[in-house]
Amino acid sequence: MQLIKNKARIQLYLWIGLAYFVLWLIVSLFLNEGLVLKKASNLTLLCFYLVVLNFVFFEYAVPLIKLNWKRILMAPFLLFGFSLFYSFGPYFWRALLIKLHLYFPFREHASALDGAEYYTPFSYLSIFFFGVLKFSYDQRKLKAMTQQLRKEKQEAEQNLLESQKKPPAKETKKEPTEDHIFINVQKKRVKIVLEDILYIESQKEYIKIVTHQKEYLTKMSTHQMESILPDQQFHRVHRSFIISMKKVQSYTAEIIEVAGISIPIGRKYKSSTLELLQ
Repeated sequence: MQLIKNKARIQLYLWIGLAYFVLWLIVSLFLNEGLVLKKASNLTLLCFYLVVLNFVFFEYAVPLIKLNWKRILMAPFLLFGFSLFYSFGPYFWRALLIKLHLYFPFREHASALDGAEYYTPFSYLSIFFFGVLKFSYDQRKLKAMTQQLRKEKQEAEQNLLESQKKPPAKETKKEPTEDHIFINVQKKRVKIVLEDILYIESQKEYIKIVTHQKEYLTKMSTHQMESILPDQQFHRVHRSFIISMKKVQSYTAEIIEVAGISIPIGRKYKSSTLELLQ
């Protein structure tokens, strides 16, 4: 899960880096005519450096700076270190690439300080550019997640109201006479043996049923699925998860492991879940 998350964040920074590259390529071509391919090659390598640097800065350095006295004392040293990477870093990166014959030197710098002064505006502007686009992306994603959570809450409240309206007359509903169920999968009725089910996960208006052999996606709610599963074999441990109690490998007060997958225990379901597991 963490690997997938990091991959998505890296892709985000690569796209921002591409936008920054296009911006500076246009500026460079506007100010100086000719040698387009060589300038584009140089700019690509410099932008790659800035993509890596901004990724480390925004994803790892900035979150370290929090409101406690140890972090606050560390912040000036951290920021000073990154200021060196943003000012002198591009110059030394350029020097390394020249030695490797990967960079075309159109300009000679009298000293490292002269080189740092030349590249500092280019580097420091990237902080603003990456920061603004990253913030905009994160805000849009947060807004989408908030809307999804609001929708799920409304659906849960509606399901609760519907369940309260129904007469409580089905105490034996979860003692099936069969060892399987049928669900709709892509316009077909598919048979799933209850013993094969590992867990069920809610995915918006669909649920994903995970078995030993494969996964099935069907359009129904976890509440509906819970109503057709036997209590003795299945238990809801989270708003989004129903597990087969027989498939539990290990557990803590927060997590249940089923077939090598860590499934969170919701606060609402913790008490009943731990009672069944003990």
